[in-house]
Order: sequence, then structure tokens, then C-alpha cells
Amino acid sequence: MAYKEVKRVLMRILPSPAMVEQGRVLQIEGQLQKVRGVLWDINVVIIDAESRALEKKDEALEDWLEDVGEALVDLEDMLDSIIDWQEKEKEGATSNYSSPRSLLLPAGRLAFRLSIMCKLKKMKRRLIELVNKGSNSFDLRKDMMASMDPLQDGYSAILKHEVVGRDEDRDKLLQIIQDLSSSSDEVMDVPFFVAIYGRHGIGKTTLARMIYHEDWVHQHFHHRIWVDVPDLDPIGMAREMARSMNEEEWRHVGDDVQLQDLWVFLNQQLGGNRYLLILNDIEFVRIVDSKKWNDKWNQLKHILLRVGGPGSTVILTSRRIPFESEIFKLELILEKAWVELLLRHALMIQPDQDTKELMSLPSKLAENYGRELYGDGVQSPLDAKCVGSALKYIKVDQWEKYTFSDLNHNDQHYQLMHVYSLPTKLVQCTLYSSLFDCDWKILHSEDFMHMMTVEQGLGSHSSDKEERIRYSISANIKFIRGRVKTQYCFTMRIGEDSTRIPKQCRHLCLLSNSNDDSNASTTFPFPVAAFSWKNKLRSFILLHSTIQQLPKTIGKLFHLRYLNLSHTEIHILPKSLCNLRNLQILNVVHCENLERLPRHIHKLAKLSILKLAYCTKLQNLPKEITSLVNLQELDLEGCLSLVQLPPGLANMTRLLQEKKNLKYLTLRWQWLNLDYDFEEVASPQQQLQQLEDLNPKRPTLEQLEIISYMGNELPSWMLTTYTIGRHLLYWSHVRSHLESLKQVRLVNLKRCERLPPLGRLPYLENVEISGMDLVEVVDDSFYGKHGRFRWLRKITFSEMPKLEKWLSPTETQEDKLFPDLDKLTVIQCPKFKQLDVHLRRLRKLKLWMNNEMMFTSEFVGWRNLESADYLEIGTLTTL
Repeated sequence: MAYKEVKRVLMRILPSPAMVEQGRVLQIEGQLQKVRGVLWDINVVIIDAESRALEKKDEALEDWLEDVGEALVDLEDMLDSIIDWQEKEKEGATSNYSSPRSLLLPAGRLAFRLSIMCKLKKMKRRLIELVNKGSNSFDLRKDMMASMDPLQDGYSAILKHEVVGRDEDRDKLLQIIQDLSSSSDEVMDVPFFVAIYGRHGIGKTTLARMIYHEDWVHQHFHHRIWVDVPDLDPIGMAREMARSMNEEEWRHVGDDVQLQDLWVFLNQQLGGNRYLLILNDIEFVRIVDSKKWNDKWNQLKHILLRVGGPGSTVILTSRRIPFESEIFKLELILEKAWVELLLRHALMIQPDQDTKELMSLPSKLAENYGRELYGDGVQSPLDAKCVGSALKYIKVDQWEKYTFSDLNHNDQHYQLMHVYSLPTKLVQCTLYSSLFDCDWKILHSEDFMHMMTVEQGLGSHSSDKEERIRYSISANIKFIRGRVKTQYCFTMRIGEDSTRIPKQCRHLCLLSNSNDDSNASTTFPFPVAAFSWKNKLRSFILLHSTIQQLPKTIGKLFHLRYLNLSHTEIHILPKSLCNLRNLQILNVVHCENLERLPRHIHKLAKLSILKLAYCTKLQNLPKEITSLVNLQELDLEGCLSLVQLPPGLANMTRLLQEKKNLKYLTLRWQWLNLDYDFEEVASPQQQLQQLEDLNPKRPTLEQLEIISYMGNELPSWMLTTYTIGRHLLYWSHVRSHLESLKQVRLVNLKRCERLPPLGRLPYLENVEISGMDLVEVVDDSFYGKHGRFRWLRKITFSEMPKLEKWLSPTETQEDKLFPDLDKLTVIQCPKFKQLDVHLRRLRKLKLWMNNEMMFTSEFVGWRNLESADYLEIGTLTTL
């Protein structure tokens, strides 16, 4: 899928803030723009090239596509090196460049600049040669809609020439915006919100672009801002809005700006003037909690209502609009326009009066396709393009032999065009999933999400985001995998010829060849020489293998970001592994023979996730591990031979406190015998101090687990809150350092006598409290002041032998408590006899093992559980 790769480089990597900033610092903006210009020349013909390659065997064309793919791989590696480059020499906080710019740069920067300038010039020449070959040797036809950046002013001429059947819709929508603007003096709220709503492939983005380029819009709005929306992140969208308005000024503000400062910056840039903001392709699917989505939407409106002048307008495009706004439902196009669009793609000409007689037969046949699909009246633009792409390779006098169903299910050209219409990230994520060589259910594994995070820049995972990705991929995976081939992702079995690996391969998965261990190989499946040239790999997956040792040449995979060696028999990792300066995730889960990690592991400066679970022979961690400042997740579950952590664990305070986006934190103490006198090893005061030192100050944490902690008290950062102005956050004026938490697990905290104030956490969804032997009552300490558990869906109390009462709060109205609590699980709480809280929304009640007091006449509180319509009682000892 070279087209999707070209589009990703053009629309995501080259215009990214990081690339723009590095281009400015290194003074290479001009060369980057030239490379981007040549890429647009490739983009305009790549669809025709890939379509022709499907039609007939053409080795020359296939070689050209392979050369394009290899050039893209090299270009992206080069761009990565630009983004990742950092000066060795420390400079002052500010840099001044004279005009004309001076080349009197620090030595390190100058050397890198000269090197990268040379590489960019070579790359430009290489791409130009590919463009010339594509035009001269293959006479590739151009898709003008893919010929330039859609936000450039010149794109308006392309829209007028290429778009059919949408002029009336454009005029209607423009009139709505004009009417809203004319009434701005009477309406205090700004901006106005207009939602373009419609099915996939109907032309929502195209219509938004037509509005963006309208002359009246140019004249009426002082600012036009376009933001493609990967996720409904109100602060992120506001930041992107600010950055797009003034790149130079935003550079001095930075991405860490807080909400109040963001308002100030936006107001300064807008100066009270009108703006048009287009939020393209807002994603909303049924499985996401609509209440949380609406809360995020309200927060975004809260931001936008404070900036700009009267008459400002926000246009949104989406398949489903779950909020109140001016709705513009985009309908299918009329039959005449549909036929014209189909013929443009099928015959590569634009029908006019001079070709009217020539076009009579294909027009009549095209009408038949439309009526077969929709009946009389209106049709989908996407289907017109897909049918036209299929008919392009069929003689006109043969068209009547094919039904729409034939083309939809059997024609590769139709299917390829449909895949082109899907979001680039969705297609790529789905293709990456094929590396795991199993059905889409594997998408529930966190391994896949980790890989997507580092490769596709999905950002830190959240349960909502993962749910949307899984939903979207699962809905399209069978369609995409069966119709699209890519050489960027490649899966092969151990023992097969390694020369089969394509030159463009970026993501490689090696699978065990057989379940017969007697024939399994213990050596690496590639010759060392063959492996060393594959230094362009970004992901390498070697699962369930008997391989015992990696070659030293693995250290040459400089671009590797994701390395998964789980369930292998590797006993040692080579020192050269520490040369992988771009590695972000290292997974050696269930490598039960692994004895130690490389001493210089701290050189893996970008490592964010290190998974060592069930490495049962791992006895210690190198002390240098505490220097991994980007580490976000360290999984040591089941490492039974690991008797102690490095003595510098307290130094990891810096690791957590410097985190900007820490999402997951698991703190686990592993005791071979919980009855052992652990105070001889670490006193409760020492353990408490360790937790205090690990204070994650940034309020970004979403999941927190504390397991087998033997201190008497919980750390202060779990118990305290701080106060800010009410206007900064609509849900409360009191905030916690852990305000983003969605899941909390407190397991085997056997010496803690009270629960933390979890009711103060506004987004908490799931709580599990288990093995807190000394807790006798759930009371105000659990709710916190005015705590409500607003989003809590599940709560579990387990293995709590002294728990007797669950009391109502004294400072919160009971009717506001637990408004969404759906499931309560009680396991092995034999003394639990009093429930004062009315759980009015509870649906599921699970009672497992010994909860004997609940089944006696002494239990008070069954009436507070009356809403439950599902009761599960299991593994009882008595009844």
C-alpha cells in the first residue's frame, strides 16, 4: 500500500510540529519543502500505478512500485533521524538567528546539518527520477485530488474542477453559516457549531474543504483553521488550533502549557476576531461511554466559548453526532452526478457536450449500476469511484455482463479503491495486526496496542482509545486483510529462505515452524550476514521459539522501536542490544531461561516499556536501570528469583516526576513468605518512604496497582488534594494529583487500616480492594470530602476478613452516590453484615466463597441491593 505510506509521510510526518521545529533549528526547511513537493508528484500517480499492477503482470511497473516503497522507507528513516537528533553540546535557553541566517552554528549542529542536507538532496534526486520514470515509461494517469496539500489556496481550483454534484450542498451550508453570522449580535455564545453529518464515503471532508476555500469565507473570517481529529482530546485540539494559527509564537509557548495559559494565548492570537475552525472526522462509536464523550465535548466547548469574536464558527464532520448543534445532513448525490463521477473514473475523461453521443452507451450502463444499488434517485460518491475503478479495465461493451454485486465482492480494483477511502491509520493498524498471524481477537492483547503506540504515534493508551481502535479494526479487518497486500509488514516461518523478506520490510514476525520440539532450532534463523543488512526494521517479533541466543548484529537495527522475544528460550541478551537507541518497547515475557539483563541497559534512552514478567531465572536488575528516564512501565510479575530491586530504587523518583504522560503504574512487593518477618528486610517506615519517593506528581495516571505493600499507611499523594479556581475545570474546584485515574487495584495491603479517598477521583471506573486484612469499615475515609464516585462502574471487595460495615457518607448526599455503579463483587468477607448505602443503579451482584453473615438474619442492607437483576453465588463454604 504505497499510496497510504506516501500519504502518511506527506500529511503526518513532514508537517508535524516536531519536524517543522527541527527544520527551523537546522535551517533545512527549504530542502524539506522540496522533498515534499516531489512526493506530491508521486502521490498523484501512485493510485493508478497500484491499480494497474493488480490488472496484469508487469515486472517493470512492479519494480517501480518496489523502488518507490524502498525510497519511502529510506526517507522516513532519514526524517526520523532529523526529529530524533539532539545536540551534544548544551546551548543557552534561547537562540537568535540573524537575517540573512548565519551558518555560524555550534559544531555538532553544523556537522549534522551538512550531513542531512546532502542526504536530502540525494533523496530529492532519487524521487525525481522515480517521478520521471513513472510518467515516461508507464504513462501513469494523475488523480488531481491527490496532487497537492488540500489546505493550500490553489486547491480551490482543483475542487471546482473535480467535485461533482455538491454545488447545491455547498451553497446551502454556506447560507447556514452566513445566517448564523448575521445573527451573532443577538447571540452571546461564540462560536456557532455546525455539524456535517453523513455515512462513510459520502463526501463530508470534501464539502468541508469546499467551504474552507470559499471566497466569502476568506473575506469574512480572519482565521481559517483545519484540525484532523484523531481523538476527542479537548486540550490537544485547542493546542493544535493554537499551533496552526502561529507556529513561530507557539514554539515559545510549548506543548506543556496549562489550560488557563492556553486561553490567554488563543485570545492573543485571535485578537477578538472571527475564526472558522474545522474539526474533521470526529470519531464516535457506540462502545464508547457517551456520557464521558459528552463531558469531553462540553469541555472543548468550554474552551472555545472563551476565545474569538462574535460570528466565529466551528464545523465538524462525523458519521454520528451525539450533541446539540446545527445539523447539516449530507445526502447522497443525484443520479446524473453519480453517473458522471463513475465515468470519470472508468473512462478517465470528463463527459461534456462534444462527447454526449459517444457517452450514451456507458452512461446508460452506469445508470443501471446506480439503480441496481440504490434504486431511482440518489447514490453514493464512493460507490461511483469504486465501480468506475473496476470498469476501467473492462471494455464498455462488456459492462452489462457484470452486476454491482460481482464488482463489490470479486473485483480487486473496486476493493482497493474502497480501502483507499478508509483512514490511513486504520488501514495500517489492521495490516500490522496481521503480524500476529491470528484472528482479530488478538487485538485484545496489550502487546498489539503497545506496538501501535510506538509505531503509529497513538499516544499513551487509554481504555477509551484502545476500545475505539479495536472496534474499528475488528469491523474492517476481514475486508482489509483479504484485499490489500503490503511488503512493509511481513510474516514468515522459521526455516524459510530469509531472502524472501522484501527490501521494504519494516515490521517482521518470525513464527515457529512446528509444535514438534525435537526438530526445533536453537540457533538464530538467519545467517549473521543476512540479518545485519536488515537494519531498517522497526518491529521485530519472535514468539514461542526455542531460539537461545540473539546474534550480536542485532545491535545494528538502529531504527528498531519494538522488540518482542516473549516465550523464547533466550538465556542472555547481547551487549550490542544496548545500541538500539530508538527502542521503546522490549518484551521478554516468559523467557524462563533469561538470567540477566545487559549492564548498559541505560543506553536505551527511549525505552518506555520493559516487560520481564515470569522470567523466573532472573536474579537481579542492573543498577543502571534506574537511569531509564523515559521508562513508563516495568513489569516484574512472576520473577520469583528476583530477591531485591537495585539499591538505587529511590532514585527512580526522578523517573516518575519527570514523566509528562505516565499512564500505568504498578508497584509490587514480592515476598516468598508473607508470614516471614519482613521488617528485618524493610520496615513499614522504609516502605512508606519508598512510596512517598515515587510520587507521580503529574495528573495523567490512568491505572494504579499497589500489590503486597507491607507499610502501615498509604502515601500522602494518595490521600491529599489541592484546590484551584472553579473556572478551570467544570466538574469540581478540588483536584487530586491522581485525577485521571480510571482503575485502582489495592491487593494484599495487609497492614493498612483505612482506605484511601477514592471517591474524589472524577473518572474512576473500576476499583478492586483485596487482602486488606485490618480494614473493618468502609466510611468517610473511602469517599473523601464530597466524593461521589461519579463514573464508577465496578467495585470488588475481596479477602477482607474483618470488614463488617459499609456506611453512608456524612458529607455527601446519598442520592448522588454511585450514579453509574453496575457491578458489586464480594469475595470472602465473612463478617460483612451491614450495607447502609443505597446502590440504586446496581445490576449485577456476585457473592463468592465465604460471606456467611450476608446470609443470616443479622445482615442489614438487602433493600439497598434491590435493583440488582443478576445474582451469582459461587464456591460457597456454607449457606
